[in-house]
Amino acid sequence: MKATSELIEVPLSAQDWLMNREDPRVLEWLKEENRRTDEALGYLQPLRDKLYRELVGRVVEDDTSVPYFFNGYWYYHRKPEGQRLPGLLSP
Repeated sequence: MKATSELIEVPLSAQDWLMNREDPRVLEWLKEENRRTDEALGYLQPLRDKLYRELVGRVVEDDTSVPYFFNGYWYYHRKPEGQRLPGLLSP
């Protein structure tokens, strides 16, 4: 099968049907792929959980950078507890 435009013919790949997010077959296929992946890699879940807890445990919840001078003003970054991204502040 080929897609035809005014300029060129582009061959369609066998996976092009996956691009249609509205097609219920795509969602069913993805669910089945996820199920097979979980089945094949399920034994690694305890290790994944342990690594996640270790990484989260190393994150500093309330962090402030060293102030720096830029264009006549002092700036610093602060990440308040519970937020994912720091904010830019001027003291």
